[in-house]
Amino acid sequence: MRESREALDGVVERLRDITTDLEHTGRGDVKHLHLRQLEYETIQEEMKLSKVVQKNQFQERETFTMLMNAVKEAHETERNYNQRMKMISLGGAILGSCVGYLFSARLNSV
Repeated sequence: MRESREALDGVVERLRDITTDLEHTGRGDVKHLHLRQLEYETIQEEMKLSKVVQKNQFQERETFTMLMNAVKEAHETERNYNQRMKMISLGGAILGSCVGYLFSARLNSV
C-alpha cells in the first residue's frame, strides 16, 4: 500500500512539473504539444494509481474491521469463560461446604 501511495505522490509531483513547464512554454512551440501529450499520459497514470490506492485503502479497512471483530469475539469468549469458571468455583465452594457440614453432623452424631 505504501508503495502505491508513494508512486501516486510521484506522479502528482511529475504532473505539477509538467503543468509548470506548460505555463512557461508558448502554444506555438513544438515542445508544447509534447508536454500536452505527456500531461495526458500522466493524468491517465494518476487515475490508475488513484484507483489502486483506493482499492488498497478499502482492503485495509476491511481487514481492520475483520481484526476488530475477531478481537471482540475473543474478548467475549474470554469473558464467558471467566464467568463460567466463577460460577463453577462458587458452586464448588457451596457444594464443599454442604458436604463438610453433612460429614461433620454425621461424625458428631455418632
